[in-house]
Order: sequence, then C-alpha cells, then structure tokens
Amino acid sequence: MRKLLLLSIVLIFSLVLSATTIQFWHAMGGWRIDFLQSQADAFMELHPDIKVEVQYTGSYRDTLNKMIAGVQAGTAPHVVQVFEIGTQMMIDGEVAIPIEEMMEADPSFDIGKFMPQVLNYYRVNGRLYSMPFNSSNAIVFYNKTLFEKAGLDPNDPPTTFESFIDVARKLTVKDASGNVEQAGFTVSLNSWFFEQLMAAQDAP
Repeated sequence: MRKLLLLSIVLIFSLVLSATTIQFWHAMGGWRIDFLQSQADAFMELHPDIKVEVQYTGSYRDTLNKMIAGVQAGTAPHVVQVFEIGTQMMIDGEVAIPIEEMMEADPSFDIGKFMPQVLNYYRVNGRLYSMPFNSSNAIVFYNKTLFEKAGLDPNDPPTTFESFIDVARKLTVKDASGNVEQAGFTVSLNSWFFEQLMAAQDAP
C-alpha cells in the first residue's frame, strides 16, 4: 500500500524525488487554488524532471473522505492536505509517512522557521507526523450600527472576555415572551472556535 505524506507543502516536494509525477490534493478554495498552482509551477521550473499535479478536492471533510476512498482503492495521492481531525486516523491506518522522517533525512531543512506552538499541534507522542500547511485563527466581527442602537460606543469594542459577555447581553433583544429576536453573539458550530476562546484566557 502506498503511504501518503500528510499535511505537507509544495516546498517539500523536493524530498520526494522517487516519483516523476506527484499528485497533491488540497482543500484550499478561492484564490488559494491559483496560488498553490503557482507554487507547484515554480517548483517544476526548478525541477523539470518532476511533474506536480495539483487538485482541489473540496472541503477539509471532502478531502479526507476522498483520501480514505483513495487508500481503499489503491489510488491515493502522494501528498494530501488533511485537517487535524484526520491526523490520528492517518497514524492508526498506517498510511502516512511521519514528516519527521523526511526532515531527518534532509540536514538542510530548518524546522526553526515554524512556530513551536503549531508544530506541537501535530506531534503525537513526541513525534511530528504532519507538516503544518496552514493555521487558522478565529476572528470576531461586530456591527457598529447595532452597537449604537444598544447605546454602546461603536469605536470601543470589548477587549476582555468579561466585557465581551456584558456587551453581548446588551446586544441581545428579546420579545415580550422572552424569545430571543436578536442574539448578542453567534458563532459557527466548530469546536475549535470555543477552544480558542478558552485558550486565550489560559483556561483548560
């Protein structure tokens, strides 16, 4: 069974010289599709004997599902971007080469260019299994018009979690029966948003 390179980047294609054609699946939509293709094109200019086939394979979940199907069918790519949820799955399935092995084989590779906090996210039992490809950060947008309507200063948004809760309560609007007509804060149902809110407070 061909093993995959998990969460890798186009720059490490130089380490996979055994193949003349390298298939790379990723989940980066929008303008990033063209950007990643341009990175592959630049790599191929430096290494004309290696062809990189870059393919956008949908969302993180879509890409993971396609990778699983590819492994089962024996048609998995050489390099695939898998979000963090898939890391343990790749390890348990023994379908990925730990990126640390490739780093150790290349003395010129400078791991110091990567933030240790991000690297640690992809370490399992002290071993780096994945190359951080991108690291997302949650941000909060606020509506200045609704701030003014609630009697709040639109140019003075909350800067602490306590003041954030206070502002959210003031922005919440309920009808006579107590039903919420306007929520003071809404968030996408992704657990890592809440995890980041907790981490920013140094909370477990």
